[in-house]
Amino acid sequence: MQQTAENIDTYDELRSGLDHLLNGFGFYEGSGPDGVVFLQIPQVPSSAIEQQIAKNLGYFVYPPQGLLYLAAVMEEVGIDSHIVDLNRKVLIAAQKDKVNILKAWQRQIDLAILNYECPLIAISFMFDSTRSQLNEVMAYIKRTYPQLCLVVGGVAATGDPESILRTKNADLVFHNEGEGPLASFFAYVKDRNERVPNNISFISSNGLMIQSNVVSGGEVDFDIRSQYNKLEIGQYNKAGSLNNFSRMRGTDVPFATVLSRRGCRGNCTFCAVRNFNGRSVRVRDVSGVLEEMEYLWQKHGVRHFEWLDDDLLYDKNKALALFEEISRRLPDASWCANNGLIAAAITEELLHAMQNSGCQGFTVGLETGNEEMLRKVRKPASLDRFFKFADMSKKFPKIYYIVNFILGLPDERFSQMLDTLVVGARAQLDWINFFTYQPLKNTDAYLAYGGMDLRDYEDIIQRGTTINYNPLRDKAFRKFNENKHLARAYDIFDIDKDLIPSREQVKEIWFTFNTICNFLRNPALMTTSHARVRNAVNWLEGLQKAYADNPTITCLLYFLYWRLNEMDSVKLNSIKDLANKKFKDSEYWRLRDKQFGIASFLDRVIVPLDSRAIELFKTQEVTVLKNPVIKLK
Repeated sequence: MQQTAENIDTYDELRSGLDHLLNGFGFYEGSGPDGVVFLQIPQVPSSAIEQQIAKNLGYFVYPPQGLLYLAAVMEEVGIDSHIVDLNRKVLIAAQKDKVNILKAWQRQIDLAILNYECPLIAISFMFDSTRSQLNEVMAYIKRTYPQLCLVVGGVAATGDPESILRTKNADLVFHNEGEGPLASFFAYVKDRNERVPNNISFISSNGLMIQSNVVSGGEVDFDIRSQYNKLEIGQYNKAGSLNNFSRMRGTDVPFATVLSRRGCRGNCTFCAVRNFNGRSVRVRDVSGVLEEMEYLWQKHGVRHFEWLDDDLLYDKNKALALFEEISRRLPDASWCANNGLIAAAITEELLHAMQNSGCQGFTVGLETGNEEMLRKVRKPASLDRFFKFADMSKKFPKIYYIVNFILGLPDERFSQMLDTLVVGARAQLDWINFFTYQPLKNTDAYLAYGGMDLRDYEDIIQRGTTINYNPLRDKAFRKFNENKHLARAYDIFDIDKDLIPSREQVKEIWFTFNTICNFLRNPALMTTSHARVRNAVNWLEGLQKAYADNPTITCLLYFLYWRLNEMDSVKLNSIKDLANKKFKDSEYWRLRDKQFGIASFLDRVIVPLDSRAIELFKTQEVTVLKNPVIKLK
C-alpha cells in the first residue's frame, strides 16, 4: 500500500515519517552526511561475464553520466563526493581473473566509504535488467555498513520504488532527475524548517510506503568538467566499449559521453523518457557543451564522443550551431548517436553539418514498419518520412546509418512483423537492429497492458533482458530451442499471418529477419559506394570482437574484404580459414549454415534466398535483389 503527499492525512505525517527515518541514522538538524559515495552498479551479472569477451572489450562500459551531474550539485552545496563505477572495475577485473570479480567491486565500495565518517550511499539504478546486481550491491552495503543511509535513484528506480524499498536494503528512493531533490534533501537535513524534498519515497514506521510530490524538469546547464576527474574517463576504452560505433572508431581510442538535451518531443508508449524527464525538451547552451567536449579532449585525451540525448535534433537551429562549432573547434573528433534520432527531423542541411562535424554514424528509431502499429505506439514517424530520410542518406555515404525495429510489440500480428521486414529491406540503410520487445515499467505500454503477468516480468528481469533485447546477448543462439512446434529459418514465412507469435517464436523470427537483412542481403554486398563498403567492414570488425565465435560475421567480412580488393591473398585466406574453424567448432552454427547457406560467402557466392522470402519482397516491390555484385577497384 502506498501513501503520497496528496493522500496522507497531513503534511506533518510526511515530515514526521521522514524525520523518524533520518534520525535513525543520526541525521539530526544540522548534523547529516559528511559526504556522498555515488555508485554505478555492474551492468552484467558476475556469473554471465566471460573472460574472453571482457578481454575483447566486448562489454558495454558507459560512464555514469548522471552521477557526474549529481556530484556537481553536491559541490555547489559544499558536500564532497566520490564516484565509483563498479561496472568498469568489474570488467577490468574480469580481463585478469574472473574469480575475483566479487571482491573487486566490494573492495572499491570499502575504499570509497573509508574517505568519510558518515557518508550517504547513493546508487544509480537505470535498467531493470540490472536488478540482481542492484540487490547484490545493496545487500553487501547494508550487511557491512548497517549504520549508513542508502538511497537509490534512476529510471528503473522511478518505475518501481516499492520493490526496492521492500528489500529493506534501501532507505530512500529518489524519483526522476535527481539534482534538485538531492540538493533539497541535504538542505532539509541541515534545516528541518525546509520543506520536505519532492521526488522521494520511503517506508514509514507503520510499514506503508510514503511518497512526496513528484515533479519533473529542472536545470540542465551544469558544469561537470571537474567531476570527470573522479572517473578516469580517459581510461574507459580499456575496459569495454560504448557500442559498436566506438569499436569502429578503434578500441584504442578514448571515448566519453555527452548530454546536450534532456527529454524528447515524442511520446512513445514503450518509452519511459517522458515519464522520467517530463514533457518538455530542455536544451543546454551550445557554448557549455563545447567547453565540456574541449575539456575532455585536452585534459583526458578523449577523441570520440557519444550523444546520450533522446532527441538530439530538437531545435534544428541549435543543433546546426552545435555541429558547426564542433567542426570548427574539434575538427578531428568523431561522434555517434546511438539512442535513436527522429527520422522526420533529419534534413539534408543537418546531414551535411553532421558529416562535416565528424559524425561516424547514428541510429534512427522507427520501431515498426506497420502503419497501424506506428499509431498504436504513438511513434512520431510515418513510413513516407522514413523513406524520404533513407533516400536522402545515400547522398552522405560516409555516415553509417542504422534503424531500430522492435519485434513482438503488444498484440502484434505476424503480418505486421513482415511489414517491418519489408520496410527494412526496402530502406537499404547500412544495418538494422532488430530487437524483441520486453515490458518496461513506468511506460504507458506497461500500464496499458496491465494484464501482463508480473511473474513473467520478474522472469525477464532475472534473465537480464531489457526492452531492447537482442537474443544473442544471453546466448539464446548457441543451441537450438528443443520446442518442436517453433518455426525456424525460412519456415517462419509459413506462420499464420494473423497469429500473435509467442516470445520463443519471436526469437526465431528475429534470427531469420536479422540473417536476411544484415547478412545474406546486406546493402554492402550490392552498393557501388566504396565508402559504404568500407564502413560495413569497420562495423563488422567491431561486431566480431563482441561475438568472436559467430562465423556469420566472419563469412560476410571475407566477402567484403574481397570486394574492397585491398587485402593480399594470404591474409584473405586466413580469414576464410578462421570462418571454417568457427563452423567446425560449433554444431549450432553448422546447422544454421545448412538452413541459410551462410558459408557461400567463402566461395564468393551470394546464395539465393528461399522462394518464400523472394515472393514476399517481389509482392512488396522491394528491389534489393536486383543490384549486381561487383568487385570494387
